[in-house]
Amino acid sequence: MILGGILLLRGALAPAFRTLQWEEGRHAAAILGCSLFATFAMELIGYRITMIIILGFLFGGLERLKPWQVFSLTLGMALGSFWVFDTFLRVPLPRGGWGF
Repeated sequence: MILGGILLLRGALAPAFRTLQWEEGRHAAAILGCSLFATFAMELIGYRITMIIILGFLFGGLERLKPWQVFSLTLGMALGSFWVFDTFLRVPLPRGGWGF
């Protein structure tokens, strides 16, 4: 309650919301789109393929990394996170229609 009161009092000193320029709007929209895609694609095509598509888009299309960086980061993060969650943490992740 104390922090909420401080925020309420200090909020009056902040600039109006409509005067702020959001330079990262494109990134936020891409992340929101990827989240929506993951919501609908995860059960259908599985965790690993969904993450490969999403990370490939974010690293290659949005961040414009070099192809070898996109490839290594995408595969490393998608397959590595699946391995950690599935093997060590025993979290049942979707495998999709192909079992992958």
